Amino acid sequence: MGTITVAGLDTGQTNLNLTAGDATATVPVTVLEPPNLMPAITTIWREDNGINYAITDDGTSFTAKGGIGEKRDYSLVPLGTIILTAGTYTLAKTRFDGAGFTTASLVQLANVTNANSNRTSFNVPKDGEYTIQFVTRDPTVDGTVTPMLTISTTTPAADETSEEDPFA
Repeated sequence: MGTITVAGLDTGQTNLNLTAGDATATVPVTVLEPPNLMPAITTIWREDNGINYAITDDGTSFTAKGGIGEKRDYSLVPLGTIILTAGTYTLAKTRFDGAGFTTASLVQLANVTNANSNRTSFNVPKDGEYTIQFVTRDPTVDGTVTPMLTISTTTPAADETSEEDPFA
C-alpha cells in the first residue's frame, strides 16, 4: 500500500484528484490539525512577580492571574522540557483565553531565536532538549494558556527570522 503526503492544506474538507493514465478518481479527504507535541505540564511555579500560576487538571494548559509586581517588568515561568529534532515548528496556535493577554504574552522555546507564539514558524537548529517557557509583559492577566507546539509546513519568512525578539 502506498502513501501520499500533501503539505500546505488548510484544515477541513477537500478533494484529491488522482490520475493514472486515462483513469481519474476524486477522493474526498479530511485535513486534520497537526498533533500537539507539547508534553503535559507537570510542574509550574505558583507565583512569579505578582502573577499566580496553576496547572489545569488535564495538564494541557495553565492559568495565569495577577499583575506584574515592581521587582521587574516581566514574569517568566518554565513549563517543562521537550526533545525535538532539527526542523521547522510553530507555536502560533497557542491559545490565550481570558483577559489581558496581548502579543506581550507568549510561549517560547528558550535559547532558540524567534521561537515563540508570535511567529508563524521558526527553525530548531539541531536535535536536542529544549525548555518551553511562558513570559508576559502584560501588566495584568487573568485566564488560561494552552501551549500548542506543532510541526510547521511553512518556512519562516525573512522578516520573522530577522526581527528582534521583544523579550530580548
